[in-house]
Amino acid sequence: MVSPQAVERFTPLHAARLRSVASAVISPDGACIAYILSVPRRPFVEEDGPVWQELHVVDREGRRA
Repeated sequence: MVSPQAVERFTPLHAARLRSVASAVISPDGACIAYILSVPRRPFVEEDGPVWQELHVVDREGRRA
């Protein structure tokens, strides 16, 4: 059992760092998946602006293709 003092609380800074998948597409042969990862800017480090959009491609097992 985890003590109440050891539990990290979810803060607005955590919410500001949440990443999400914006879209995903499977290749016609089913061998790869391409997806767009929305990555928020780092609060108090980077200038305000829209999220960064990263393109990722992985194989069926989730390894980078």
